[in-house]
Amino acid sequence: MTRTSKLNKEVNLRTHIINPTRMEVESTPKQKSVKRAQNLSIVDNLTLYNIADDILSKQSSATLGYINFFEFVDDEQEK
Repeated sequence: MTRTSKLNKEVNLRTHIINPTRMEVESTPKQKSVKRAQNLSIVDNLTLYNIADDILSKQSSATLGYINFFEFVDDEQEK
């Protein structure tokens, strides 16, 4: 009994025809938003930063091993 009722429900759902109706559209135009001038952000208010000055002022911690390695790499690239 439950099988036939489930089958009937499924058949009804598959064969059910929906009548499309037209949607009503509002005819009032939308108002345009007013653009306002924005204040400068915190990042814009900061002074310019030159990272090269910091890099050049740092003390180097390179060892002779590093220096010899980079000389070897340069020699290999020139060949």
